[in-house]
Parts: sequence; structure tokens; C-alpha cells
Amino acid sequence: MCQSCGHTVRGSRTDANQTSTASHANPGPASVDSEPATQARRARLSRPKASDERVDELLRAAGFNRPITAEVLEVHRRFVTHAGKPGLPRWKAAVSVLNAAMGGDEVPDVREIYAEEKRRREVARARAAQRRAQANALADEHVLAARDHVAQVWEQTGEGPTWRELAAALGVDGQMASPMIDVLHRRGALTSTKEARSLAVVPDWAPPSTPRLSSDPAGTENGRDAPSAGRDSRTVLGDSPG
Repeated sequence: MCQSCGHTVRGSRTDANQTSTASHANPGPASVDSEPATQARRARLSRPKASDERVDELLRAAGFNRPITAEVLEVHRRFVTHAGKPGLPRWKAAVSVLNAAMGGDEVPDVREIYAEEKRRREVARARAAQRRAQANALADEHVLAARDHVAQVWEQTGEGPTWRELAAALGVDGQMASPMIDVLHRRGALTSTKEARSLAVVPDWAPPSTPRLSSDPAGTENGRDAPSAGRDSRTVLGDSPG
């Protein structure tokens, strides 16, 4: 059905010969390419409208500063319909967009929801990349000191330090402690299990810049130690502390 005039288009009767001729005259992929777009339009048209309760919930979350009347609910219904479910990224983006437009006479365009969601996703990815870079830099800086401290704690107490204790001993901010220690696990410098105070050093670890030769070819890789099993390894230094 035509969206502008309401006339039926796809269901109109056509001559069989005309249909056959048209199909042979345009055998290209245009009809194939248009099918996904048609399905997407149908999906959008069949999207269930947000209930009054859902609209009211989003308005209150955005700090709507006017009485929420039946007219207000109806005006914002399409916007809230595109916001999705409460608590999800798109919902949070819609709350942010509506809050920024508070006091205006018009409801923001629904496209602003998707633009804000995309912007937030890109910001989150950039922050994650920055956090990974910081964690790698901290691991490079503290790998030897971390191993020395963990080994010393095992020798003195018969068990390993907690992650927080190790980070404090190294002077690493608490927010970066876990990412840094994760990197040290992935590099095979430290290992731990799910048990408390199981953090330990891997005895046969060597810095990447310090190749170590071994008489066992199965345990080497290009003249260096093979990668450690990581933090799921059961290797624990100090099982029999001296």
C-alpha cells in the first residue's frame, strides 16, 4: 500500500504477459537488493507502540518538568517506542537526548536517539582502548617488581598477596590494578586460581627481551619459553614454603 495516498500498489491486477515481459526486461539484482529494505520497513511498521506506563517512565527518568498529561504521553509515544527497553544503551541514550531538549517546544527526532547511542558506543570503545594501553604500560613498568613482591610474600607467609595488596605495594591506582594484573597473567608472569591468596609467580617465566635456551625443544618457542597457561594455571609458588 502506498504510504502517501493509501492506494494498493503491490496487490493491483496486471496482465500476465505484461508481468512476464517486465520480469525479463529487468533481470538484474535490483529486486533482490530491495527485499531486505522491504523487510526492514515492515519490521519498523510492526514495531509495537510504547505503553503509557513506558512513556511515563522515560519522561520521569529524563526529568520531565511539566505535568504528564494524556496529550504529553501521546506526543512522546513514538520517541519512547524507539527508545527500546529500560536500562539498555538505547534507552539511556534516549533519556539523555530528551533531558538535553527539556524546555523545548518539540519532541526530539528519533534519529537523535540512534546518533547518541552511536556516540556513546564510540566513546566507550575509545576509553576501553585507552585503559588497555595504560594497563600494558603499567605491566611493562612493574612486571619485575610484581614478581619480586609476590615471591617475597609467599616466602614470608606461605600464601600470596591479594590483588589489592599487590597493587598497593606497586603504587598502582586501584582502578588500574585489575587490568594491569590481568595483563601480567596473560603474559605468563603471574598466575592464580579462584582460591583466595593464590596469586603466585610462574617460575620459568622470562622477559620477552631476554631469550632463554632450553635443552627441551618441546618447551621452547623460537628459542624462548613457551607461553604460560595463564591465570587458570594451577602452578603455585610456595606449596612448601621454606
